[in-house]
Amino acid sequence: MEPKLSYAAAAVVAGMLCMACTASPAKGKPPAVAYPAVLQGVWIGDSPDACKQPNATDNDSRMQIAARKLTAYEDWREPVSVVQISKTPQAWKIVSQLHINEDTIRLEEVLLLSGEDHGELTVVNYRQSNTYYRCR
Repeated sequence: MEPKLSYAAAAVVAGMLCMACTASPAKGKPPAVAYPAVLQGVWIGDSPDACKQPNATDNDSRMQIAARKLTAYEDWREPVSVVQISKTPQAWKIVSQLHINEDTIRLEEVLLLSGEDHGELTVVNYRQSNTYYRCR
């Protein structure tokens, strides 16, 4: 009877170890950094009504934020670090790799979400501040 009990105990321990291994990220690979879900979507910098214009997809102030990529008119960014710095108003310090032409530049920005239904996004970096409006 004892051998069956030890096999059962070993099977339980092995199963628990397997579950622990699959719950963690791959060894040596950090978890993927992502833009906050509340920021994801399409944003335009002209005005809230610019999203409804026929040329909205070609607007040079348009940007689209996905989980792991922010795509702007002539560049795109991939997040390296995302830290929420305020809950009210919601704000994040985001460090990203900016890809423009053949260059890659480290960029630090603060993204501040405000407005009715979180409809305004202000992006501040070392050079400028821009406000974008959520396209719905």
